[in-house]
This record gives sequence, C-alpha cells and structure tokens, in this order.
Amino acid sequence: MNTLKLKFKLNDNKDRSISLKNVKIDATQDDIKALGNYIANNNMLIYGTAKVDKFIGAVVENTQQTVITA
Repeated sequence: MNTLKLKFKLNDNKDRSISLKNVKIDATQDDIKALGNYIANNNMLIYGTAKVDKFIGAVVENTQQTVITA
C-alpha cells in the first residue's frame, strides 16, 4: 500500500501532516507540490483554531501488505 504524507506548517508554528492511503506512485514531484500548495493556499485544513500557513514537504511510503485468507 502506498501512503502519501503531506506536511504543513501551521500559523501557530506547529507542523502537522495528513496521510492519503492507496495513492498511485506515478505522480510527479510537481504534481505533489501543486496539491500541497493548493491545500495550503485555499485553507482546506484547520486544526482547532490554527490554519495551515504553508506546505513544507511530502513523503511517499511504500509498505508491502500481505493478505492471508483461511
């Protein structure tokens, strides 16, 4: 399973991240930057009273998932 973690700086100087699971890994770095900046610039995330100030980075985690059926 591929998980995209987007990291943001809040206006109270704390860092927060969101995770998107089951993402396709064929997106370019520019696509991911555009998504992060879009979320930050349009105030799409609010943590309590703190709003997202800026997008600071992203990580794609690729974890192998094994399904065993009986």
